[in-house]
Amino acid sequence: MTQRVGWAGMGLALAAMAGLTLPLAAQSLIERDAARQAERAARVAAGDKAYKRKQWNVAREHYQTGCDEDGYGEACFKVARMEERGEGTQRSMALAFTYYRLGCTMQYGPSCDRAGYLASGNDGIERNDEQAFEMFYFGCSFKSAESCSNFGFMHDFGRGTAQDRVKARELYLKACDMGSPNGCTNQGMMLIEGLGGPADPAQGRAFLKRACDAGHKPGCEKLAMASGKTPAKPATSAVAAAPAAKPALSQADYRMGLEAFDRDQFPVAYRNLRPFADQGDTTAEYAVGFMHAYGQGANRDYLDAARFLVRAARKGDKRAEELLGIIGPNISQAQFVYMIDAEGPDMSSLSAFDYEVEVYCQFRGPNCATWRKRYQQAEDANNRRAFSEQLARAWRQSAPDARFGNDPRRGGETFAACIRRQVRTRGATAGSTLVDYDCF
Repeated sequence: MTQRVGWAGMGLALAAMAGLTLPLAAQSLIERDAARQAERAARVAAGDKAYKRKQWNVAREHYQTGCDEDGYGEACFKVARMEERGEGTQRSMALAFTYYRLGCTMQYGPSCDRAGYLASGNDGIERNDEQAFEMFYFGCSFKSAESCSNFGFMHDFGRGTAQDRVKARELYLKACDMGSPNGCTNQGMMLIEGLGGPADPAQGRAFLKRACDAGHKPGCEKLAMASGKTPAKPATSAVAAAPAAKPALSQADYRMGLEAFDRDQFPVAYRNLRPFADQGDTTAEYAVGFMHAYGQGANRDYLDAARFLVRAARKGDKRAEELLGIIGPNISQAQFVYMIDAEGPDMSSLSAFDYEVEVYCQFRGPNCATWRKRYQQAEDANNRRAFSEQLARAWRQSAPDARFGNDPRRGGETFAACIRRQVRTRGATAGSTLVDYDCF
């Protein structure tokens, strides 16, 4: 069953909105349809109530019935989410992918977006660009802003379709107008670089500002680069500066944050719990790491997720350790992307440079177009010396991430250098146990 309304049902609904008198049989049909919709919503609400109480089996039963018997897309999405997180069952990404696709066929946009993301070769699902393209197409049609942004990405880089940056630019704009900060960032870069249409750096910076104002970290970083700004260096002084005073934290704020987290009110939870996580509270560290891992109430950022989850796991939090196991491949990809942007690709040969740039782009690195352009410039260079000098100039533009400074535990080794050592010795996708996160 699906949520589609047949032509007869649409005619009855239009007649009712127009104030026309309907036959008793037609009125009864509308009433029955409304009752079915209310029953579906009530079933999902009952599942949500059980889910918040961590009554996994009860929640799963409600969602499963809503998906299989009611044909309710949101219920299928929530079955998939439980499979993906291994809640009440052994984690199965194959089943999660199946239910996300099923939710998409029932016109639930977020389910299409997640199915498309997995079909792009993430979380153990084999890459199928044509399938991802189809999922993002339907998600965008069903008003999912992130699907529209991802659909633009597919056109931008020619995945599952011929490359069409004019179309990509249209889709990024649509996604931005629908509320996707990622769409605003991509649209801004298209305007700045003159891709898919005339260049307009001023308008591009305006789109990047929209993304940054919405809390999108890549948008803020690109806005700073486009504006010619670099992070300010602290002034040197013979006298060490006094440490900044920690903000006063209230137990009422802490309880409010935990309650909001349990109710899936993630923006409130993040706002209240982040200060406690920064000061080392284990439960808050897990919650903040979870929200960064799933992009709930905060930007999806696997490095920030790992930073907080590793801290909690080292203090014995089993939930944090389990979640690290689930998102380990995503963290490895994020580390590789960070390494390329901070340290640059392997410069030992053009083939090594090309390989790491392609892996970077496959992992959806934000500066894919820039690194590909630099590779092309290097390939066109007359000799290896010119190639090395060009790379050195490119790498000097990179600034270290302020979140990850030198760590005495690593003997003064920077975060980027640690990641580079791990990737060179263990591979780009290594990392599934706590011992693999010694760079955090």
